[in-house]
Amino acid sequence: MMGMDARPSSRGGESAASSGRSTPTRPQSASSTASNNRLSGKPMGAEKLLEMTAKIYKSFNPAQVTLDTHADQAIQEHQIYNSFDDVFIRQVLYGVVRYRQFLGSLMDSFYYYNSGVANRDDRDMYKIMAYLTIFRLEELGFANFRRLVDAKEPQKMVVFYRYLFNEAYLKEAVRDDWLKLYDKEFVDETISRLVSWAPEMSALLDSLEEKVYLTRKKTDESGAGPSTSGSASIGAGSASSGRGRTTQQEPFQLSQPRPRPLPVEEPPPPPIRPRPPPKLREGPTKEEMAIQAAKEANRKAAEEKLAKAAPFKLRVLERPTHIDAIRTEIEADLARELNFSGPKARPVPAPPQAQVKLNAAAILREDALYRKKQAEEADMLRKFESELRDASEFKAWQQRMLQLDEAAREASVERRRQEMGRAQDLAIAARQRQVDENLEVGRQLKAEAKRIEEELAREREEAVRAKQAMRETVVEARANIAVAAEKKALEKRLAAEEERRKQAADAKALAEQEIRELAEKRDIIMQLRALEKVPRPRVREFDPTSTPDHGLLETMSLVELRERLSVAKRRQREEEERQRVTILAQKQEREATLLNKAANIQRIRKVAAAQAQVRRASSKEEAAGVEVRAAARHEDDVLHLHGKLEAKRAAASAEKARIAAEQKKIKFEQMQQSAGAAAVEENKFRELRAGAQRELVGRQTSKLESATTWEATKSRQQAVRMRNVKQELRDKKDFLAAYDEKVAALTRQAGQEQAADSQYRSTLAGTQRAAETDARGRRAAASYKPGNSNSLQSRLQALSSGQL
Repeated sequence: MMGMDARPSSRGGESAASSGRSTPTRPQSASSTASNNRLSGKPMGAEKLLEMTAKIYKSFNPAQVTLDTHADQAIQEHQIYNSFDDVFIRQVLYGVVRYRQFLGSLMDSFYYYNSGVANRDDRDMYKIMAYLTIFRLEELGFANFRRLVDAKEPQKMVVFYRYLFNEAYLKEAVRDDWLKLYDKEFVDETISRLVSWAPEMSALLDSLEEKVYLTRKKTDESGAGPSTSGSASIGAGSASSGRGRTTQQEPFQLSQPRPRPLPVEEPPPPPIRPRPPPKLREGPTKEEMAIQAAKEANRKAAEEKLAKAAPFKLRVLERPTHIDAIRTEIEADLARELNFSGPKARPVPAPPQAQVKLNAAAILREDALYRKKQAEEADMLRKFESELRDASEFKAWQQRMLQLDEAAREASVERRRQEMGRAQDLAIAARQRQVDENLEVGRQLKAEAKRIEEELAREREEAVRAKQAMRETVVEARANIAVAAEKKALEKRLAAEEERRKQAADAKALAEQEIRELAEKRDIIMQLRALEKVPRPRVREFDPTSTPDHGLLETMSLVELRERLSVAKRRQREEEERQRVTILAQKQEREATLLNKAANIQRIRKVAAAQAQVRRASSKEEAAGVEVRAAARHEDDVLHLHGKLEAKRAAASAEKARIAAEQKKIKFEQMQQSAGAAAVEENKFRELRAGAQRELVGRQTSKLESATTWEATKSRQQAVRMRNVKQELRDKKDFLAAYDEKVAALTRQAGQEQAADSQYRSTLAGTQRAAETDARGRRAAASYKPGNSNSLQSRLQALSSGQL
């Protein structure tokens, strides 16, 4: 876990280390030590290692960066190259963060009982030492743990470990806080494991107290027997003998603050009693009737006055005008502006016929593409000669099948669109029924919510009464707090006075020890400086022809080394000249090849442009034919849809007329039956019963229709889906059977014609070799020569312009 030399793994080794004996380690050779330092870095001491760990932990902010990232950045920033130190810092950092609640409760209890002797700035240092002691003491070993403790200030370690190894504090104060966070078995096992190290820690704490108080603890004070081991000796406190009498401090006589009186509960306000609303009278009031009568009278008077008045004539209307001509001109201008089929724009000019400058990569890439196409065409011709057929028949059949599939797909889409339209009408009706049902359910839920709200109000009232009773109990219990607080404050003041006396004596002893250590260090420094000032002769002559005798291979003198270097440089220059000649020859050959390939590319591009123009013209004609057929199908669909809409409108008009006739008939019957009060009442009851019956029948019918429609739609969709799947499987099976039959026939035919094909290939290969030989001869005659003034770029430009 840490970069230390001694790592005992047994309790026996730990006890030996605590008694002052060092554990022997295996000696290492000089070469292995140097290699380890070079690879792992020089390890840090215990003090620097703990300081570095505390510094890295203190700078960690979990809200900004993760723990792993922070550890990597901190180790890289502080240049920690030793692997043991790296592992130690990471393990301690991860452990302290993992058990932060465990260590936090321990620190709270420690500072509560040792607030006068422990500095709160050392909280992070105490957390690290507590983690190493509680969780990593067995892994470290007591010898390495003692080195870590000795690296810190003895006074701080004495205070902390006296408290940590006090069994009474652990079981009474700390255990309750730990049980709030962890299981009982884990807490008890941790305390027992910690208490088991009490004998070794007792000896360590005695040695630390000897450093702090500059005296040895006596074992036969005032007739007491031998000191007990374990937690009893540690829990006895840190009292030391041989100290002089100190000044007794007396506390200030300060007046005790009086407890604040409890707030008086205000009585609840009286309930608000609103006045009853005024009585509402139906119909207009007298004032409204008078205002309405006045309005009617004023309106009649205004109508009579305006009826007697003569019309007003304008002189401007009698003058001659050209309003008709002006109106016609304005309308013509507006019509001219709204004429969107005006002059058309000129056509787009033809693209410039600029020659593209090709580099070597483009030439090679395009030449490879054309060679691949030539190989495919040659393969197709050989197959045609051997099989006496090509793929044109299959491609025509494939194109015809694709067109049939597209037509079937469009028909299926149209059929599904019509089905979806019918399904949409049914869905609208079903949604309206669902809205009505939801309204009914909403009314029921509102009634249920009102009942639940009343029950909650009753429960809140009961809770308020229970809390008022609890408050009265708490007020009575607070009366006894003042006496207990005063007693506790007196105990704390006495403990603080005792601790201040101890600190004064410790500070005086520590100052004397520092003075003695400073004098010893000053004497050692003066001796070292005197040794450094002694002169040493360092004169040595150098012979360039001599050979150093270090026992190494290939040892030579400086003169020989220089001579060998000159020979190596000369050989290197000769090799460079040879490579330069070779590269120049390769470059000339590559330029000639590129010129031939560029000429071939220009020729092929012209042919491809002509073929592309022909393909574009044919594709435009096919697209025009497809658009005409699609427009015809669209017109047929529009006419069919118009017929359906007209039929629906006629049906809706007939239904509306039937409903109007029925309502008229019902009104006539009502007028006939309104003769007497008994007849009216009977008619009303009969109408209510008939309405309820109609509503019930309509609801049952709508439910049945929706269910029947849903089942029919579902079954129809399933049938269509299964029919489509079966058709696809049948088509696939037929295609595979035809393909297998064709492949078998071709295989038989290929076996029969294999001999003829071999003879043909031999003849073709001979012809190709002769053509290649002739082409290489012509290329060598027209190849690029070093003395020629034309460059490769100028030849490419001439070739692209058609001069070559």
